[in-house]
Amino acid sequence: MRKILLLLLLFSTNSIEAQRFWSTFFDKLPQDYQLYPRNEKNEANVPIAGRIETLGWNYCSVQIFREDKLVGYQRAKLSYTNSVGNFQFSSVVIKAELAEYSFKIFAKNDTGDSAQIVYRQHIVSGDAFVIGGQSNALALVNEDNIPYRNRFARTFGAAYPWEPEML
Repeated sequence: MRKILLLLLLFSTNSIEAQRFWSTFFDKLPQDYQLYPRNEKNEANVPIAGRIETLGWNYCSVQIFREDKLVGYQRAKLSYTNSVGNFQFSSVVIKAELAEYSFKIFAKNDTGDSAQIVYRQHIVSGDAFVIGGQSNALALVNEDNIPYRNRFARTFGAAYPWEPEML
């Protein structure tokens, strides 16, 4: 009975969006090459939040780079409960423009020691278009068949898991 219950739990859960790097667990973190849809102010909020499961760190910081030039810095104080320090950056904003952003996230203490936790790069903000169809919608692209490239265009393709006779 326990094995059946465990299998049901494994197959009934949603996909996990959190990521772990050593003793740091991120609930919200951008991915390399991620596109964030722009809002009415022509910008996007980039959520970064998580927790450090090691004592001794006082705060986390994020360095924000635009085209490899430092344009912003934020820090979030760690609030520890049961040896776990939670952090969240509330206003990491990027502009919707022809520029790529990157983020370096650090853990720091009062003595000046710091450790880089993660580095994310090639992040943009702009418009998102969803194209659906059958043979007239090309989602997965072979690199040899594309004469035009743009470093700001992001594509994502997904194939359906069922067989044609199941439709």
